[in-house]
Order: sequence, then C-alpha cells, then structure tokens
Amino acid sequence: PVTLDQLTRTFVGGLLDELPQKVRARFKLGHFTALDGDNATFALPNEHVVPRCEEVRAEVEAALQTRFGRPLTIQLVVDGSSPAPATPTAAAAPTPAPDTQTAEEIGDVSQLENATDVASNSLDRLTEAFPGATVIDAPDS
Repeated sequence: PVTLDQLTRTFVGGLLDELPQKVRARFKLGHFTALDGDNATFALPNEHVVPRCEEVRAEVEAALQTRFGRPLTIQLVVDGSSPAPATPTAAAAPTPAPDTQTAEEIGDVSQLENATDVASNSLDRLTEAFPGATVIDAPDS
C-alpha cells in the first residue's frame, strides 16, 4: 500500500514536474493532507482554485496510477489553515454622507486647518516626484 509520505514525496519530488504546464500551475498551489486506502485528499488554498484543479484532476490521477500501479482518487478540498478573506462586520462604522458645501462656501482650501501641502497641478506633481528636474517651456511655433 502507498503511504501519505510516499505519495507526497513522489508528487513533489518529480511527478508534478513531469505533468503538463497547465496541470503543474494549478496543482503546485496545494498539497496532500490525507490518504485513506485509494482515496487521497488534496488541499488547495481557496475555493477559487478548486474548480480549476477539478478540470485537470483526471490527468493527475492517471499519472499517479502509472507511478504506483494502482488507481488513486483525488478529493479536492479547501485548506483550513489558509486565512479566511476579511469580511465587513455589521458593527462597521457607516460611511459618512458626502459634504454638500460649494467651493465658494469653503473658500481658499490652502487656508483650511487640515489642508496639506499638496501639489496643485500635474507639473507641480512631476517636479516634486523628480527633485532637481528643470522645467523648460516649449518654444512658440
């Protein structure tokens, strides 16, 4: 019988490299986590990868059967050790409503208490990004 250790060493130690590029790219993201008789569990980092690996799973199973001389079935699962994607909670602060003041009501923005020293146009931003740059005016044509 094949052990989980043998399966893992064989897969990572060369079998994966012998498979077509499409299969390698998809299966290199996961690892074998369990082997129960002829049923192997292959864990993937997230649920988005599972359908893509499912498309080429038969090719991996065929390669394993050739290598071990017996059929092995692979069950694809999501690895529980991967961090779950962050989801907003119900206690999240609500988004404030946009301010409806006009530019005339606000006045000179450079005089605002929380105003930062930000470049006012693209030329200012470019010269700020490239210290020591010299601006040359284009000759009139």
